[in-house]
Amino acid sequence: MELKNFLATCVAKISGENSKVKSLKIQKKATAYIKSQISAKEATALDLETIAEEAEEEMAMIIVNQGEPITNNKQYIKNLLEGNLSVVEAKENLADQIKDITFLKDTLAYVKKGDFPNAEVTN
Repeated sequence: MELKNFLATCVAKISGENSKVKSLKIQKKATAYIKSQISAKEATALDLETIAEEAEEEMAMIIVNQGEPITNNKQYIKNLLEGNLSVVEAKENLADQIKDITFLKDTLAYVKKGDFPNAEVTN
């Protein structure tokens, strides 16, 4: 992110006497919401990791035709291609989830940092 700091940006965007107070409230809510999404996405990533592992295990069985003789060439190739697609999609879904988590963690660090001199506010 190119912004210098979260709170100064908020204050610059909000006009009025209470801009500092409003900015701190925004920071507090943004922090809470981002944290909750990180936790939810990490839980989903665990599920996606399991799905990817299962797809790879299934692909290993498809390659050996479930341990049975190959009697239908077209079906065997179809199974290979479909199995490969399942593995690729599962890995892509997991990678996308990890990218989202990384982005949210980076954003959280930016929001939490604040860089607001004397951030304690009294009304």
